[in-house]
Amino acid sequence: MKKPLLSALAGLALLAAGAAHANPYGAYGHGQHLVGWYAQVHGTASEARLNDTLSGSVDKRADGYGFALGLQVSPTVALELQYEDLGNRTALVPSLGGATRGTFGSSAFGASAVFSQHLGQGLSLFVKPGVMETRLKVPGSAYTATRPTLGAGLELRVSPSLSLNATHTFVRDFADTGIDARYTTVGAKFHF
Repeated sequence: MKKPLLSALAGLALLAAGAAHANPYGAYGHGQHLVGWYAQVHGTASEARLNDTLSGSVDKRADGYGFALGLQVSPTVALELQYEDLGNRTALVPSLGGATRGTFGSSAFGASAVFSQHLGQGLSLFVKPGVMETRLKVPGSAYTATRPTLGAGLELRVSPSLSLNATHTFVRDFADTGIDARYTTVGAKFHF
């Protein structure tokens, strides 16, 4: 299932790159962001740990992927929708319907405001507060909850149509399960 989706994302990224090069608005000027749309694809490394409300065990690390669509409304503010697949992990969590042991899939869909500060030479620092509908799929059922998120990262503008970025995000009590999640993304952003 993931291979066709990743192939489709790669194809869309290639199409987006061509469309971004056709941007009639010209140069981006000293690393600042154009006002307009962007699409992002990224890989994700997530870490989960039980917060102080639970006892049990959970695999710490899992890999996944994600993508985002955003609107840069000014050189320092963007609005973004994102999807994150945070991978699968094995856990034993007593409060999830008794002593549940199994493979848990985690994902999230959300919206964020992105506030950036240009640092020079095409480099920007940003913070990304938002809200996500988090989902933890366990054998036989799923848990969902809306949770606030907070992320921060760096972005390097390498051309008018392409930037590279890294983000670290924290979600407390993922899917109302007592599991805190942190994830780091590294990806490419295509500007239209």
